[in-house]
Amino acid sequence: MSLLNHVSRRIKSMEWSNDQNLSTEARLAYDAGIDLIDGYRGDPEVIVEALNKFQAAQSRQYAYAGWAYALMAASYIGGGRKYDMDGLREAQSWLHEANKLATRRPEIQFVQLLIQLSLEQYDAYLETKEEIDPAASETNFHVQFAYLDYCLQTQSLKKAEAQFAKTLSLTQTENQKQKTYIRMTHHFLYAVAMFKVLGDTLKTSSKSQMRHYAKRADHYFQLMSENAQDDPWFWHNYSLLHYNLGNYWKAAKYNKKALSLMPFGAAQKIQAELKKKLGTILYRFAR
Repeated sequence: MSLLNHVSRRIKSMEWSNDQNLSTEARLAYDAGIDLIDGYRGDPEVIVEALNKFQAAQSRQYAYAGWAYALMAASYIGGGRKYDMDGLREAQSWLHEANKLATRRPEIQFVQLLIQLSLEQYDAYLETKEEIDPAASETNFHVQFAYLDYCLQTQSLKKAEAQFAKTLSLTQTENQKQKTYIRMTHHFLYAVAMFKVLGDTLKTSSKSQMRHYAKRADHYFQLMSENAQDDPWFWHNYSLLHYNLGNYWKAAKYNKKALSLMPFGAAQKIQAELKKKLGTILYRFAR
């Protein structure tokens, strides 16, 4: 059974309150569930725990919005921005129900913003952004994170770098901080990977741009590293950056770090490629 189906069935099997409750206590429980999903790195139990938090909120509005966020996370396939479309549609349907009961609330509407960006519906994103209470959205981490995502997707990189600083200043949890760093590192990581695919067909100006992206990626990886020492996916992605740049010795060093924390397929695939590039013996000595 896929994670998406598991989450969808779990939602339908749980008992949920019918109270239309937007109290401080409900919001705290809802925020705790949202934060768990912000820290999701592939462990399905994290999403299950988040659903339990949404249930504890005893709020129909927050339940609907929480379900939507959980379904969005479960819909992610990988490879940059690939999602299961059925999962996103189900998430949108629950979010529509939440908005019937609570309008213009940034803690709910941010989910809609992120879904629209996942679907590359930029005009719809801008319309939704305008509908949210501007005073509240200005200090809401998730709404500002969505705008960071929008700037990156539309290649407004100068705006994105400024928005990164603003978003980071609004983080209140370690998961929010890591989520912000990950978004920046992934953007430049995938940009470098695309340049690598083009290879020798690149013009001199494009090669210069690739070097710039590589420097920005390394900058954000270094910023993130202080709080990501035990995150195998951080080390895998850092390894992937250097692999794509042809820095195989560094790539091997970080690949070994990732696998020492958790053996997983993506890192093992890069390990096999690095052993071909360096040889098995040299790979062993990378440190």
